[in-house]
Amino acid sequence: MAELNQRGFSAVSTVGDSPDTELHAGDFDLMVIGGGVDAATRERMRTRFKKQNRDVMVLDVYAPTAGQQIARALRMAGYC
Repeated sequence: MAELNQRGFSAVSTVGDSPDTELHAGDFDLMVIGGGVDAATRERMRTRFKKQNRDVMVLDVYAPTAGQQIARALRMAGYC
């Protein structure tokens, strides 16, 4: 998150058990799901985020290149 904030983006994160209930996709343009999330939870989160905001981008990222993956997705979407 620090890397994204340093690049001028407003980024927040959570490591809770149910991020799809802690965060609402209507508040975001991009939702990122990290590599430590199991497949069933990942699919549940994708479905819920898309129901909350059909225009939100949902991106799967993996360390150590997560920051680069996010920046690339934002550039492709025209955010930078």
